[in-house]
Amino acid sequence: MANLRDIKGFTIQSVTTDPVTNVGTWSTGSALPQAMINQGSFGGRDTTTTGGGSTATAYVGDAFQYNGVAWSEIAELTTLRSENAGFGTQNAGAVAGGYSNAAPAGNRAFVENWNGTSWTEVADIPSNRVGAATAGTYTAGLYFGGNVPPSTNVSASWNGASWTATPSLNTARNRMNGWACGTQTAALCLCGIDPGRPGAEIESYNGSSWTEITECNTGRELGGGNGIQTSAIIAGGRTPAGPYAAITKTEQWDGTAWTEVNDLGTARAYMQSTGTAGGNPNQQSLVFGGATTSSTANTTATEEWSYPSGPSFLIEGQMWYNSASGDLKGYGVSVPTGAWASGTSSPTGNNAGTSSKNGTQNAMMYAGGTSKECDQYNGTAWTEVAEFNSSSDAYRGGAGTSTATLIGGGEPSTTDAETFNGTSWTEVSELNLARYALGAFGTQTAGMVVGGRAGTDAGDGESETYNGTAWSEGDDLQNARRTYNSGAGVQTAGIMAGGGEPNKSDTELYNGTSWTEVSEMNTARSGAAMAGIQTSAIIFGGPNGPPYTGATEYYNGTSWTELADLSTGRGYSAGGGTAVAGLCMAGSDNSGATAVTEEWNASNAVLTVTTS
Repeated sequence: MANLRDIKGFTIQSVTTDPVTNVGTWSTGSALPQAMINQGSFGGRDTTTTGGGSTATAYVGDAFQYNGVAWSEIAELTTLRSENAGFGTQNAGAVAGGYSNAAPAGNRAFVENWNGTSWTEVADIPSNRVGAATAGTYTAGLYFGGNVPPSTNVSASWNGASWTATPSLNTARNRMNGWACGTQTAALCLCGIDPGRPGAEIESYNGSSWTEITECNTGRELGGGNGIQTSAIIAGGRTPAGPYAAITKTEQWDGTAWTEVNDLGTARAYMQSTGTAGGNPNQQSLVFGGATTSSTANTTATEEWSYPSGPSFLIEGQMWYNSASGDLKGYGVSVPTGAWASGTSSPTGNNAGTSSKNGTQNAMMYAGGTSKECDQYNGTAWTEVAEFNSSSDAYRGGAGTSTATLIGGGEPSTTDAETFNGTSWTEVSELNLARYALGAFGTQTAGMVVGGRAGTDAGDGESETYNGTAWSEGDDLQNARRTYNSGAGVQTAGIMAGGGEPNKSDTELYNGTSWTEVSEMNTARSGAAMAGIQTSAIIFGGPNGPPYTGATEYYNGTSWTELADLSTGRGYSAGGGTAVAGLCMAGSDNSGATAVTEEWNASNAVLTVTTS
């Protein structure tokens, strides 16, 4: 029999009080020797090297090291530069790319290695660029994105001697030079600017390809971020809210979802960050420099991210015995306990609209319904944006994010498909099969539509995939007659549940090639909304009769569990986000079209283990 220590990495401890949560805080560190922005940096929180950047008046080659107590000056870079990016450890790292005003002024491809004593020029990156992001060590590095110009999605790996082209990002982006997460074969690409505005898009790299994953809650550029692929942190940066909107917001990634945690003490952008921050108390982060109220309002402020002192922290999956109460307890649940709360009502009460399914609770698009009107939600208020082109406005399938949306189909049956870039809609290649009341999920350049009604025919469960250029027929659902069905996830790991004619409780999973039937829902339904990923999803609302239901269920990759109901039972609504931070918008309640918006919030909890 396997021991818990072998499975989880620790034994069950006996304690007199329960451990504390693993939420860290920012504290003031030693100030930088000079106020700077856009440095290239590498190392850990207490073992940082930074080189280059700019002051309010000049580009510099100045370089410094931090030991957790104070900064010290080291040898200057060979080439003065700003907006460069770094990777590696404190005395075995490199800075790459950047902008230099030395004649001829412009972007550079230069790479310099720091060996603990001096800087040495090594092989150039494949192209001149600034604002890229990095991952890995000096002998196994990764460099991706940036501005050539324009923004690029190009990625390259470094083996300590030369560069090799690697698969490109899905979305070209830049202004990420403060972010470094993961290794050469397990990296994260965080936010950045594209197209022309800060975004919340996150991509994950497995050594072979980049995949769009759960967006963070607040889109940003020029912030700080670091960690590993399954445990990371982002902080500060600049948002789309104004000409210069530096923020303090900090978010933590656990491999599945982003959670807002304690804010920075100083709002800033254009800063640098190092460390291996995330949900583990042994992981730490450092942010330093940057600009506060304008691009020249530079700061020397340094902040350190750490966790409460003490021997015990709550980590998902941890178990312990509380000797004072006599209870065996654990932290982290397979079903997120949570509740629905009122959000700001949409501008119009629309029925049968669609959403940017992979958007976040604080960045979601609602498109169509009883009109062609489109609105974006930022977690507080709705903003009307451009209407789409198709004359078919209801029962469309939606995917992507609030600024990179894909929609297709619609009533009456149509093959129309369009994308939204944050400003306007563009007609793209049409679906192969005209349909409406279809399910959809994925991203703007890797989307999928499933099932639906083709005219008066309920269809045969056909699916189609989109690669950013054209639609291709995919594997049919196992349960063919599936209309008004609900979907979530990405093109290679999707989930589809429910559907009508009659209402169904069926659930199927897609692995990028074929569909497989899995456990059924507790409540049969159609016209429901869905949020999350294939292994952690919630479904809510939908007709089960009538009347409409507010029933909410959670899927953990194996089975469905009933959760707290929506406050307003409804069907044909739109939804998105994650299983711990979801959103339900508009639809029809038992009185007609509704404008009600509800937000789902859940979290892990301490549970007492019981036996029966």
